[in-house]
Amino acid sequence: MKKRDVLAIAFIAIISGTVSLLFSNYFISAPKNRQDKVEVIEAIGLSFRQPDSRYFNSESINPTKIIRIGDSTNPQPFNGSN
Repeated sequence: MKKRDVLAIAFIAIISGTVSLLFSNYFISAPKNRQDKVEVIEAIGLSFRQPDSRYFNSESINPTKIIRIGDSTNPQPFNGSN
């Protein structure tokens, strides 16, 4: 390539880069499109209020307990015999 070709390619690259930058800033992402309103929430604090005592108390049912219905003394309840 000749020096003129390299100079022409560099000139075209600079002009096209500048035009594309200006086009994208003013038409594609205009300042009015870059602003958005968001909901503001409270920060999470270290304080924790106690759960409702109607549901969480010493008299409540423990859902993690194993439920047993009747007296199951058979170690293999599904061995095929009735």
